[in-house]
Amino acid sequence: MAARDRRELKERLKNLLLHLLKLNFQPGELHRHHSWRSSVREAREQISDILEDSPGIFQGKRDAVLASAYSRARDKAADDSGLALDLFPVECPWSFDQIMEHDFFPGVTRDS
Repeated sequence: MAARDRRELKERLKNLLLHLLKLNFQPGELHRHHSWRSSVREAREQISDILEDSPGIFQGKRDAVLASAYSRARDKAADDSGLALDLFPVECPWSFDQIMEHDFFPGVTRDS
């Protein structure tokens, strides 16, 4: 069960980071921002639920799990967007606490 939960957590983190990258690096896709923000909120809820059910799931490796999920999200963001991979930072530009903040949407103004 724990291994399945860790895989699920990594997948949810990857999806969260993917949408945060899209918001931050595709400002021209304003028409998609609502959908991406909805996906971000959903991923945060799912991650919170997993952490509530399994508070020790990171096993002291939260930063390593975040880095792994970010690497995968970075690759997918480049593939999905058609933007060059090197446009996206090699290391995650946000902390875990930051990506889990309710109103954290990089690259999006309040009016978007």
